[in-house]
Amino acid sequence: MTEDIMLETAICKVFCSEMGWRVVNDAVQIMGGEAFMTENELERIFRDSRINTVVEGANEVMQSFIFAYGGKQLAEKMLGVQQAVGWEMDQSLFSNMAGASKACFSRTLPRQRCR
Repeated sequence: MTEDIMLETAICKVFCSEMGWRVVNDAVQIMGGEAFMTENELERIFRDSRINTVVEGANEVMQSFIFAYGGKQLAEKMLGVQQAVGWEMDQSLFSNMAGASKACFSRTLPRQRCR
């Protein structure tokens, strides 16, 4: 079974391209007009780093994907937690908390040895 790493890949793409752009942009701010001279390597790096925020999915689009897809995965895990503790939507908060704590504390946990 192959692991689905779409979310992690999108997060890495957004983070790396944003951080790369910020670092280069700060370097241009520090150097001022000198950074725009073609003899300076920073001019090429400035030009090249900007495109990373756009190619293979613009960062704004990728952020929407991260929030939508990541939120879906989180919701699915929370539903699993809800089912594991026996949370009922039609009961009050107090009854749900009482039932959940009873379920947690009534289970016998295996003893672990102290090292």
